[in-house]
Amino acid sequence: MTELEKAMKETAEAAIGMLKKSQMSLDFSAPNPHDHHKEYTRVNQSGTVSNIKAKGAPHPLQAEADKHRAEAARYDAEAKEHEKGTNHPNPTSARYSLRLQHEKEGMARHHKDKAEEIENQIAADKPAAKEVKPNANAIHEHYPWGRLTKVEGKGIRAVLHPEHQEAIGKLQDGDSTRFKDEQGIDWTAKRNGEHVELKAPSRVSGTALRVKHSDVAAEEADVSYDPQPGDDAPLKNPQERYESAKHQALLDGVHKVGNDLLQNPLMAKHHEEIKTMLGQLKANPHPKHAAAVASQLKDMAAASKPSKNAAKDLKAELESDDFGMTEKGGNGRVRMGKDGTVSVYDSYFTGGDAALDKHIKNWSPGGTYHNYFKDKGYNIEVTGTDKEHDSKVFGVKQGRLGHVAVHLKVIKP
Repeated sequence: MTELEKAMKETAEAAIGMLKKSQMSLDFSAPNPHDHHKEYTRVNQSGTVSNIKAKGAPHPLQAEADKHRAEAARYDAEAKEHEKGTNHPNPTSARYSLRLQHEKEGMARHHKDKAEEIENQIAADKPAAKEVKPNANAIHEHYPWGRLTKVEGKGIRAVLHPEHQEAIGKLQDGDSTRFKDEQGIDWTAKRNGEHVELKAPSRVSGTALRVKHSDVAAEEADVSYDPQPGDDAPLKNPQERYESAKHQALLDGVHKVGNDLLQNPLMAKHHEEIKTMLGQLKANPHPKHAAAVASQLKDMAAASKPSKNAAKDLKAELESDDFGMTEKGGNGRVRMGKDGTVSVYDSYFTGGDAALDKHIKNWSPGGTYHNYFKDKGYNIEVTGTDKEHDSKVFGVKQGRLGHVAVHLKVIKP
């Protein structure tokens, strides 16, 4: 053996000895030891074993939830196969297929409930998102030509004129706009959720002023009205307009809101009504009358705004005091599905088929609930139904109460 080979052998033996004396060793026994998003085991020198979860690793319970989802899908498929047999001309065979269908449906519901229970646990284990708070203040000043807003914080100030606020008001989440304020500073305004971040890279690198979007968005026309002494007195001339700047601003604001609504295609069915109201306001510009018209137009404007989540809006309305579909109210239940649908439940003691038919009818075109919410701008479609003799939704003892449900797809343009 040459001296070089002898030296290499001694070096290798020394390295192996050092590795054995190391304070810890890693056992990459996973199928892919190079996948750093998997969980691996660390064995300390003392013999203590600890599991280390790398960033991005799935929740330990996720595999179990996926298994239940797969089982639910399997039983659903089998139930559909048995459902075909319920049309068998032999009554005995039909009854047997129906019994198997119900058994499979029950198993599918069981696995769906288990999967949902585990997924709720996984969601509860997730760390809460860090709350983002504004770091600047929006100070408003009102002038005859509009509202001036100063955003101040971190030793700097951005000055927003009405046209800047209008551009910011149109921003959706993730959108941005650029402008130069009266100080000559170039600003970039970016919408992040309910906040807007204002940056001036050329002026203060890396500094951002964060305020609520609603604080710097274009101001809606001021159609408020504070009664003044003498406002109840009739006008000597119906065409007479008060000299008061406040009264003039009120009238201008009402007409602006009305004309904006006339340009809104979602308000087409109210156009004639709005035109009539504006015409009557010109004939009688009394402050009290103007305030009444303003109130009606504001309600119309609110109804014309697109909904960010129509399903959640419908759920909130059904759980309001008007409907009372809550655990406390007892008049039905409302649940949100992960696919964005709304499930509306009603209870029954006997006659489940009749109760389901009535429930479907109420939520289908021409039905009571369907027509009511259609008038409020909702487009509702029944995409599924179910009936359960022993209701888990209403939380009563087995055999005492059943439920029927419709699953709704909800849109509100």
